Amino acid sequence: MIKALVFDVGGVLHSYDSDKRKAYLAGSLGVDINVMQKFWKDQELRLFELGKISEKQLWQQAHDRYGTRMVGDDEDLFGKSFEKVIKVDNEMTSLVKSLRGGRYKLAVLSNTCGPDAKVNAPILSLFDQAFLSCRIGYKKPAREVYEYAFGKLGVQPDEAVMIDDRDDNVAGAKYIGMQAIKFEGVDRLCQELAKLGVKW
Repeated sequence: MIKALVFDVGGVLHSYDSDKRKAYLAGSLGVDINVMQKFWKDQELRLFELGKISEKQLWQQAHDRYGTRMVGDDEDLFGKSFEKVIKVDNEMTSLVKSLRGGRYKLAVLSNTCGPDAKVNAPILSLFDQAFLSCRIGYKKPAREVYEYAFGKLGVQPDEAVMIDDRDDNVAGAKYIGMQAIKFEGVDRLCQELAKLGVKW
């Protein structure tokens, strides 16, 4: 019996244009897009998403390694770049709202950094709990991140459904015994949820 529904954010609850974001940051930082492509693969960005370093430290590393301009403490450059490239899926937020009411525990499980989480606050407010990599120190598809989520939700793995747009994250959830659905649009999701007996 399903007791909890766990949603990814990017690619599920909103669309996200990574290339457009990189181009915006490259222009803001005064570097070529190829530099930003390299920066995107750096370990520092992974540490930022895990909450291990601050945004100030992230930009200092970019300056030292690639010669980007210094970013002021109050610029919120990362968050602003995120705001420019996301589009909330209103059909999905309507579905989430229809699932509220106590029948299921609703949660977000997202690989994200602090500035992006701040931008996502209106979406996160729809859920009972939000498990974010920058707060819990783990990223999907690591086993620990799923265990943390269903542990905090107080359910068994097979009582929770993970909804994600990435194959590796879906596979990670299934590996530890969660139900998991690859997101391929709201209509398909509703069909898959209905097969699991989820009602809304």
